[in-house]
Amino acid sequence: MRSPIRNPLPLLVSALLVTQNVLPAAESLRFFTQPLIIPERGAVTSCILLLGTNRFSFLPPPDWRVQCDDNSKTVTLTSSDLGVGVHFKFVTDRSQTGQPLQADIFRPRVLARFPGGIITNEFTCFTSGREGLAFDVDHVGAKKMKMTTRLAFVPFPGGLVEFDLTTTQKQFELYQLPFGNLLTSFRIEPAPK
Repeated sequence: MRSPIRNPLPLLVSALLVTQNVLPAAESLRFFTQPLIIPERGAVTSCILLLGTNRFSFLPPPDWRVQCDDNSKTVTLTSSDLGVGVHFKFVTDRSQTGQPLQADIFRPRVLARFPGGIITNEFTCFTSGREGLAFDVDHVGAKKMKMTTRLAFVPFPGGLVEFDLTTTQKQFELYQLPFGNLLTSFRIEPAPK
């Protein structure tokens, strides 16, 4: 039996944001890889995404699998041991004008995704050249497992990239470094013409 909704405002705000953040179907998400030489590491695989007038690139954690879904504008990275996944998706938000993101606007959106969840940390996060906003949320997942999710929101011209790392509370510390490395490698640039 479902528990009654105590405060519907976060759900209403989230629903409103979701309905406004739909990428036009004509904007396809194109994905490809290319080798990148890093003097300290040698050759690594760089992932490139093209969406509208934007070019995104990042370095996945070593030995992680990368999948791209054009329909949902989502990228999924899965660890080699299948122990954790990182997802990020692209959503339009025409109100993004380069101003810092407001935590007060995003808190209801975060809590609406995790009913009964508790935000344990919120902080400024960084990609290569961009500043975003991140939240850590403790919540109960399937089979009553104690889970932690780190959500990071990074603006780009005309939208947001929403990053999501979810794992058990016991394993969360183990995956913070690969998630942080992914974020700091993430570049947003104008797409080549």
